[in-house]
Formats: sequence, structure tokens, C-alpha cells
Amino acid sequence: MKKLIKLYNKIMVNFKHKDEAIKMEKVLIVSNTALGDLLLSTPAIKTLRKSFPDIYIELLINKNLENLFISFEYVDKVITYESNFWGLIKHVRHIKKEAFDTIFFLHSNGPQDLFIALASNVRNILKAINYPSKISASFSKFILNKPDYNNKHIIEHRLDLVKVFNPKIIDKTISLPNSFYENYKKEKKLNIGIQLGAADNYKMWPLEKFVTLINRFDDVIKEEYSITFFGLKNEQKLSDFVISKINQRYVINLCGKTNIDELPYKLKEIDFLVTNDTGTLHLSIALNIPTISLFSPTDSKIFGPYQDFEKHIVIQKDGDFINDKPKKQRSQDAMNLIEVEEVLECVKLQLKRLNKCVA
Repeated sequence: MKKLIKLYNKIMVNFKHKDEAIKMEKVLIVSNTALGDLLLSTPAIKTLRKSFPDIYIELLINKNLENLFISFEYVDKVITYESNFWGLIKHVRHIKKEAFDTIFFLHSNGPQDLFIALASNVRNILKAINYPSKISASFSKFILNKPDYNNKHIIEHRLDLVKVFNPKIIDKTISLPNSFYENYKKEKKLNIGIQLGAADNYKMWPLEKFVTLINRFDDVIKEEYSITFFGLKNEQKLSDFVISKINQRYVINLCGKTNIDELPYKLKEIDFLVTNDTGTLHLSIALNIPTISLFSPTDSKIFGPYQDFEKHIVIQKDGDFINDKPKKQRSQDAMNLIEVEEVLECVKLQLKRLNKCVA
């Protein structure tokens, strides 16, 4: 299928040129990849809606995230992405039938996104960079926005697309549908969240260090507490390994046990989260839950917290030395630069901020 799509793109891009921008009336926003990427797109979506309240907005997302965003107040409709050939044809037909005049590709994968842009023949096409990757020469030929490859937060890169239309209101905060912010009564008992996994192995802090960290909690926490593990079903082996090496009397293991629309409520039960660079990090930020995030091969100034800085502690190491290899060949050497004592000190800081007893 990809070969056929690439062939179509190669032929049709020669007939596509940059049109003069027309007024937005009907907009499709594409952010159809992972949870973190969609959350990092929400500031651009909110800015678009607040600045242009009368336009019609549809949001195209990964079907696995539908239950989380189906009631998102900043769009008129949420639709789910189908990546197979006939699914792409269906998307193109829908775009043409509904006469969309503008598409924002906030985060999408090729060659499917280029196919949609070319086949739908929409006038206003804008595409954000997937830092540090460059936008393809084919897309660059006809998109309205001028990509900025300077080091700035990915939220700013996506806001750049909306700024082409001179928005009056800029909102830089990530958020969920309003229903997830309803009052929730948390238990008084201290509960620390742990996210062991990440999208890529090289972004994960070694499990042995998580074990050492958790086993040190008793040294600094002088009250009853519990630990909640978060993760996908395919990360259950990670939590099983760590749990087998720690005191299990205070463990809640939610790896693979929560649906996407249940996850926010489970996160609201913790006091703070210790996490790698993951979608769970960004979900916690959106929910105003304090975090300790661990960065090394990726840059927290580009992908880390961008709001409520007083609640979020970032540990950043210079692990760029592993990024010269293909992703599947990258080791955990960069994340291994983060020491247990550093994370433990951050745990103490979060405990003090919460007025908890610290040794």
C-alpha cells in the first residue's frame, strides 16, 4: 500500500503549488498519532477556537484516543483515523464532500498525510514539524506556513501554524475535555505514581534504578504511603519485574488495567508522578498533577512541561550522543546518566511542597 501511495504522491506533487491563502471557514485538524502528541496539539486547537469562534472545526485523531477526546469542547466534531488505503480514500472523500478549506497537520505520519493533502485538494494546507525532523520537500512546496527549525517548545512550533492567520488569543496550555476536571475526592494517604515505560526503550530509565529508588522511599517518607504503577498492557513485564524486587505491601499495579478514558481518574488519585518522557507525563500536566520527569536523549525544553512550572521538576542530562544511531539501535546509556540520588532529592522536594513528612 505504501508503495502505491508514494507513487501517487510523487506524480501528483508536480501538479500542486502554493495557493494564496483564503479565509478559514471549515477546518480539519489532524493529530492522529500518540497520546502525548495529541495533548501537545491542544494549545494550537484552543488558540484556533478562541480566536476564530465562528469557524467549523473537525479533529482527526487516533481511534485509540477517541473515548478521551470525544467531548472536547474546542472542536465541533471528532473523527477517527483509518490508515489503510480505503480508509484514506474515505477521509479524502469526506474532506471533499464537506468542502473543507483548511487542513492543519499538527502531528501526522507520511506518506499518508501527504496523500490526504494532495488528493483532497484543499486550498489552505499547513504542516508542523516533528522536531528535529524536517518537513519533506514535497510538503514544503505548497504549505502556507514557513517552518521554523529553531530550538523551541513543540507547542510553539504547532502554534506557528495558527499564527499564519493572526489569532487574537494565544493559549499555550494543554488540556482535556472539561468533564475530566470535575471535583474528585482523593484519599488522604500519600500515593506516588510511577511510569516505567516509554514509546522507545532508549527513553526509559533503567528498571534497576527504579527498583533502587523505590526501595529508598522508606528512608525519606515518614508516613503511610502507596505506589501506583501506570503503563500499557505491553509494559506489564516491566512492572512485574520491579514489583518482584520491592516491598509489595503498598503497591497498586495498573499496567494494562485501565482504559484510556479511565486513566485520568486513576492519575487524579496520586500526589505526584515519577515518569519518563511519555504521554502519561503530558496527561498529568494537563490534569494539574505534579511530576518528576526524566529526560536525556530528548530535550525537555522542547518536549517537557510548558505550564505550571512550580509543580513540575525536570531532570535533564545531555544524552544526545546516542541519537546518531537509528532508534531501534539506541541504548539506555543516555538515561543511565540520571542517578538515583538525583531523583530521590526531587522526590523530597515534591513531598515538602505537599507538606508531607520528610526525613
